[in-house]
Amino acid sequence: MQLNFDLIANTMQPALRAALAAVEELASQGGGEARGAVFTRREVVDFILDLSGYTPDKPLHEKRLLEPSFGGGDFLLSAVERLLAAWRIHGDGGSTLDALKNAIRAVELHRDTFQSTRRALVEYLTASDVGLQTANRLADAWLVQDDFLLVPLDGQFDYVIGNPPYVRQELIPEALMRASEKARKLAEQTGTPFVVRKPASAEKQSKS
Repeated sequence: MQLNFDLIANTMQPALRAALAAVEELASQGGGEARGAVFTRREVVDFILDLSGYTPDKPLHEKRLLEPSFGGGDFLLSAVERLLAAWRIHGDGGSTLDALKNAIRAVELHRDTFQSTRRALVEYLTASDVGLQTANRLADAWLVQDDFLLVPLDGQFDYVIGNPPYVRQELIPEALMRASEKARKLAEQTGTPFVVRKPASAEKQSKS
């Protein structure tokens, strides 16, 4: 069951406007330390991706990965590297855009960080023999500049990977705290999962 974001948005009025203003404030902030930005070493990224099963020996283009706070792209770029490798092994030789556009959704709140990582992603894709137009269209399909706790995302995901920011609670605008908490409580009342759900593979393993 998917979260009913329309219901949540309607219920959150008029606090939604205050929350959106708070999101805009955070999106424009400078200073990685104040934003809780965390940089993850490549060996840690690879270990976590291996542990999750996001490996090129699988047809990753048929799966979906979510990165809730992609920051400088530590997990995102490594995941894309694996996705491209898997596509070259398991793909049917058709359109790269059509095959891969739904394979990743990655969210980042901070606007400048979003733009710099988007540029790095496009550069990586073009260096990996993906045409510039396709690279830009994939970046547009994959990346979302918004607050992960409030943005609606389509469909379900097989993998949720990342290293979230560590922000002191008192630094988060009060309006945004209230909006996130209200959305969480409403999700519980409507019987829908909020923010975190186990991948389908994990659910099957827990039942076996």
